[in-house]
Amino acid sequence: MTTPSISGALALVLLLIDAPQPFSGEGAETTAKDAGPNPQRELRSLKEAAGGRFKLGVGVSHFELGDDSIPQLRETFDALRKLGLKVVVSELDIDVVTRSRWWAEGGKHRDELAAHDPYKDGLPVEIERKQIQQYVALFRLFDEYGDLIERVSFWNLHDGQSWLNDFPWRRTNYPLLFDRNRQPKPAFDAVYALLQTRPTAHAPVERRDPASRMAHQQLLQKTRQGRIDVYFQGDSITRRWGAADYPKLLAHWRKHLHGWNVANFAWGGDTTHHILWRMQNGELDGVSPKVVVLQAGANNLPWRGPADDAKIEEVIDGIQAILAEFRKRAPDATIILTAMFPRTQNLELAPAIARINQRIQTLADGRQIRFLNFNDRLADSDGRLLPGVSSDGLHLEEPGYEIWAQALIPILEGILGPRAKEDHAPPPTGNPSASRWPFKEIGRLANASPHLPRAFRSRRLPAHTSCFAAKILSNSSNENVL
Repeated sequence: MTTPSISGALALVLLLIDAPQPFSGEGAETTAKDAGPNPQRELRSLKEAAGGRFKLGVGVSHFELGDDSIPQLRETFDALRKLGLKVVVSELDIDVVTRSRWWAEGGKHRDELAAHDPYKDGLPVEIERKQIQQYVALFRLFDEYGDLIERVSFWNLHDGQSWLNDFPWRRTNYPLLFDRNRQPKPAFDAVYALLQTRPTAHAPVERRDPASRMAHQQLLQKTRQGRIDVYFQGDSITRRWGAADYPKLLAHWRKHLHGWNVANFAWGGDTTHHILWRMQNGELDGVSPKVVVLQAGANNLPWRGPADDAKIEEVIDGIQAILAEFRKRAPDATIILTAMFPRTQNLELAPAIARINQRIQTLADGRQIRFLNFNDRLADSDGRLLPGVSSDGLHLEEPGYEIWAQALIPILEGILGPRAKEDHAPPPTGNPSASRWPFKEIGRLANASPHLPRAFRSRRLPAHTSCFAAKILSNSSNENVL
C-alpha cells in the first residue's frame, strides 16, 4: 500500500468521532507527518486502541489557491478507505492571498508580507475563476468519495468573518462561498450546480444505420493505425474539419495540426449517447492520447424551437459521462472541453446553449480538464454566426475552423511543444455514404433495415442509385448532420 504524501496544504488530523459530533481526542491528535516512519501502522494502531468505543477518522482542512492538493487527497482517501477510516472535512476554505511564504526561509518575508493586501479593492475576475474551479474540483472529489466522507463543513460563514483576514497577517481575503454581504458567490452557484447535476446513468446508444456502422468500423481500424497523441471526439461540426470527404477543410486541418499526430474520431449526427457508445465499444481501445479535444451536444438539442430543461440536463449529463469515460480510459490525458457553438440555424437555442456552456465550464479544473470558449469570435452579441464562419448556420466553414485553430494551437503548444516536421497520425476517414456503395454491401445491410423500400433491394439497379439507397438506409432525420 502506498503511503499518502502530505503537504502543508493538506492537514490531516486524527479525530475520535463520537456521533453525532466529532472531537479531537486528547493525546490522539496528530498529523500524518508526525506519525512516525509508518503513518499507516500508527493509524491502524490508534484504530485498534479505540476498541469500538469511538469511530476513528481523519480531518481535512484549509486549502490555498492553486495548491494542487487533489492528487494528494485522492491518494490519501484511497489509503484511508483500505484502512476502514472515515474523513471529516471540518474547516473548509480556500485562501486566495496565500500564506505559505510567511513561514518560508525562516520568516524572512514577513516584513514584506505584513503590508501585502493585493485584493483590498475587490477580487480580480481571473483569481475568482481559479477559486471557482478549485472549489468545484474539491466537491467533485468529495462526491466521488461520498462513502468515505462523514460530512463537509466550512470554517465560518462568510468572507468577512474568516480567520484568514487576520492570520497570519491582516489582509482582505475571500476564502468562503458567501461574500461580506452574506450573499452567495459565483463559487457557491458552481458548487450547487455540480451537486445538482451529478453524473446520471447516461445511456450509451448504438446507431444502427449502415453509414454509422461502417463509419464505426473505419474508426476501429484507425485506433490500430499510426500514432495518436491528440484525439478529437464529437459530431459533424468536429468531424468535417479532418474528414477525407471535405478536402478543403482537411487541408486546413493539416496546415495547422500536422506534426502533433492528431486523429479525428467524430461522427456526424451523433448525440452524446452515441459518442459514449462508440467510446465504450472499441474507439478508445489501445489508444493513449496525451490530449483529448471534445465538442459535443449539438444533436441532443431540437432542430426547431427552444430546448426545455430536460434537454439541457441531457447534454450536461452526456458531457459529464463522456468526460468520465475519458478519465477512466485515458487518465493521463489533458481534456480540452470546447464550448457548444452558437447556432444561427435555430436562434431559439441561444439561451439553452448559454446555460449549457455556463454549466459545463464548472466541469473544468484548469489542469486536467480545460474549458475553451471562443464563441465571442464566432458570433455577434445576438448569437448570430459571423459572415463566412458558417454557410448553413450550424456547421463551420474554413474561417470558423481558423478561429478554432488559433484558440487551440497555444494550448497544444503548451502541452506538447512545437509541431514536429513528420506526422505519424492515422490517415483521415470519411463518410461512407458519400461514395457509391457496392450493391452487395447494400443488399446485405438492407435485410436488417426497415428504412429501405423493397424495390431498392434489387442488385440490378443502376450504379447511380447506390448513394440514394444509402440515404434511405440511414435513420438520420437530417443529412446535414453528416
